[in-house]
Amino acid sequence: MICGNTKSKYPDISGILFGIPRILGILFAVFVAVFAFDVFGQGYSLWRTMLARRIYLVPTYLVIITLILAWRWERIGAILYIGLAVIYVVWSRGRQPAAAHFAEAGSLILMDRLFLVSCRYKAGRRT
Repeated sequence: MICGNTKSKYPDISGILFGIPRILGILFAVFVAVFAFDVFGQGYSLWRTMLARRIYLVPTYLVIITLILAWRWERIGAILYIGLAVIYVVWSRGRQPAAAHFAEAGSLILMDRLFLVSCRYKAGRRT
């Protein structure tokens, strides 16, 4: 029997591979956005507080833009996520403890890898 049983003995994980990196991207954007609340305790005037808050939200905007691009084009998103990890490490070198580097850059690298796995899985299923 050449094509006897067309059912695979392995479950279809395409939905999981599609959802996990995107959910983690949203959670990471929220995590980074929480740091923008640090500006409220600095004692600035209202306008300086609003300006500082926008500056604090720049990394969040970058993560959201990367997530939007990665949602459609996983490979481009993976490249951008690894780029954000490198930029973060270079920018914050010496100013952050190692745990902060691991939490932020490690999360970006994890999302990079998950988007690449999702991209490769989809490409493998097409063939």
